[in-house]
Amino acid sequence: MSLAAAEAGLGVALARSALAAGALKARRLRRLFQTALPAAESFWLLRPADRPPSPAAERVRIWLLNGASPHN
Repeated sequence: MSLAAAEAGLGVALARSALAAGALKARRLRRLFQTALPAAESFWLLRPADRPPSPAAERVRIWLLNGASPHN
């Protein structure tokens, strides 16, 4: 929601680069500083090992890997 608010001109947002990538590439947002801070944690997308992902889960996986933007 903070990225959407920043895109609407309501202020600035602190966000992960992967989440802001689409808006940055489309020039809907711009970085205020070139400084990036490393994240200490990781996130994993998991599914049961005994079956393939559902079509919906596959769409979410692709969306996340492509920089998860509300406009993707």
